[in-house]
Amino acid sequence: MELRIGNKFRLGRKIGSGAFGEIYLGTDVQSNEDVAIKFESVKTVHPQLAYESRIYRVLQSGNGIPNMKWYGKFSLKTVLMLADQMINRLEFIHSKSFLHRDIKPDNFLMGKAGKSDFGLARKYRDSSSYRHIPYRENKSLTGTPAYASLNTHLGIEQSRRDDVESLGYILMYFLKGSLPWKGLKAGNKKQKYDKISEKKVSTSIETLCEGHPIEFATYIHYCRSLRFDDKPDYAYLKRLFRDLFIREGFQFDFVFDWTVLKLPAITMPKPSTLCKCTLLILSTF
Repeated sequence: MELRIGNKFRLGRKIGSGAFGEIYLGTDVQSNEDVAIKFESVKTVHPQLAYESRIYRVLQSGNGIPNMKWYGKFSLKTVLMLADQMINRLEFIHSKSFLHRDIKPDNFLMGKAGKSDFGLARKYRDSSSYRHIPYRENKSLTGTPAYASLNTHLGIEQSRRDDVESLGYILMYFLKGSLPWKGLKAGNKKQKYDKISEKKVSTSIETLCEGHPIEFATYIHYCRSLRFDDKPDYAYLKRLFRDLFIREGFQFDFVFDWTVLKLPAITMPKPSTLCKCTLLILSTF
């Protein structure tokens, strides 16, 4: 059985292992170039691959330094398939009169098992009368600052618009591998929150989404245009990305960047850490 990673890399034999995880020989499906594929379990207490990828990024183009093929960013196809499902999930949560209030990548799970986090969720309307909670200001920040909406930073009571705006930042994080306000240093938590808020306010949506399809900027502009008690037009938001998906010629086949495909071929060894892992793919010398 041939194993492929996201239909991009063909997995070969195991060539190394250690406390960090396992290394496999691989082949780029398009160029037929040999690559090294590193696997690290998501349950690792002290993950190393994210740190290692940053080092490779700094050292790229140096003589004798492996060329990092992939780490950290998702393809447009994967992001669009995720966006469709994530908007659906938010629509369902909101239909039950709840806000999530902590929309971030860590709180979305792929697959059938696992635990999500609704610890900061709260009702935004009465389940019987559908009466919306009142508009308030001077609220403390609830949620994760990196993905919080502008209004949340400004101390305004959260509503449905804030959940969908946070999702927009997640999608850009998936596409870019980072956000302009990620990694800011400060003396304490409040100062860091203030720095994130200032950077988010000063970064235009066009700058944030630069180099990516206009639909992502349109999405965030729409979210920021919503009034406090407005119901987001979930169908419109899904249609934005579905039309882009079709225009790009993608197929909704549930083959994500991390998907391990099993294709008929010569018998290959199956790595023990494949199911839930972080990947780093390098060219070989």
